[in-house]
Amino acid sequence: MKRLHWLFVCALWSGASTSAHALTPTAVLSHVAEVGAKRAVLDYYETPQRDYVFRGIASGDRDWLQVYTALRQAADAGAGEDLGDAIYEAVPKRPFNVLPLLAESTGRTPRQLCTFTFESKLPEGGIGAYLDRLDRALAQASTGERRKMAAACREGIKATRRQFEGQ
Repeated sequence: MKRLHWLFVCALWSGASTSAHALTPTAVLSHVAEVGAKRAVLDYYETPQRDYVFRGIASGDRDWLQVYTALRQAADAGAGEDLGDAIYEAVPKRPFNVLPLLAESTGRTPRQLCTFTFESKLPEGGIGAYLDRLDRALAQASTGERRKMAAACREGIKATRRQFEGQ
């Protein structure tokens, strides 16, 4: 009987794992369109797919950022905080995808967006490492508009470094 129970648990885990790996931004957006953002947040939040969705958003990929946009208005409490953490993980990976999205949705400037408080959680590797990763990504600015955004963001980085000096 224990063996049968173990096989059942393994089958469930395997199915959940497979469906999480098959999850695409398009599938999530289709689900949001079908059930609404609030229901979609609830559907993903309490499942193994939750981590996959948040890792996707944290990648800064444009398609996953559309998922962030679709879910953020409906997310509250823990889900909202997790979405916020995911989007800020994306900033040093693809700042030129993420900063314009955040500027548009919040009305904040790149300088303001790059002045971090790290209220929710400290970034992996520490504050200095996070800011260094962001600064390196900003160095990839290839257009005048991106260079302007990078310069403004670097002002925020400087302010953040001053705020956290000695910690």
